[in-house]
Amino acid sequence: KKFEKTYGEDYANPDYKGKTITLIVNVTEVKERQLPEVDDEFAQDVKEEYHTVEDMKNAIKANLQKEVDEMVDNAKKDAIIEKLNESVNFAVPASMVDFELESSWRDYVRQTGLSEDQILNYFKQSGMTKESFTEGWREPATKNLKNQLILEAIQKKENFEVDEAALEEELKKNIKEDTDESTKEYYRNVLRDNMQYAKVFPFLIENNNL
Repeated sequence: KKFEKTYGEDYANPDYKGKTITLIVNVTEVKERQLPEVDDEFAQDVKEEYHTVEDMKNAIKANLQKEVDEMVDNAKKDAIIEKLNESVNFAVPASMVDFELESSWRDYVRQTGLSEDQILNYFKQSGMTKESFTEGWREPATKNLKNQLILEAIQKKENFEVDEAALEEELKKNIKEDTDESTKEYYRNVLRDNMQYAKVFPFLIENNNL
């Protein structure tokens, strides 16, 4: 089969930009997918807990609804924190930004699988420095830190109540029974702080007019 393909003026490859070429395709094999019949037996093969097609459909629908709800929640969170970021003016300490950049740099080095010296040597040959390479990270890092500080301030101001029984249950999952009391108290405070912080966004979503 012969057909023509036209590439736009913004096509990345300059050899094809704005050009029309002729393509010749030879079909060497044709396959057809044989789909199984969607019945109760098929549903049971998909997952053990599915006994009928209806079970499978309901589960798929529930999962899709959960994904949609999470997308909506995330969109609300992004809109709220963006509005808060615009409304609250304060300078994020430079030392915090520098620490965040250094942490991101260490993550980057680890992900490359190279040593820091190897990367810096490559930068030197390319006319770059560590500072020039990470400078583009500064603005988003500053914004993220500002968001975090705002959320932590809301957490502190509201001082959300924590279910003590749930806290103790979570503590048991994270430490050994023979852990000394001072260590337990440390982890108890960490968990309480995490549980309070987890209540910030639900509180913001409930109390906003976006």
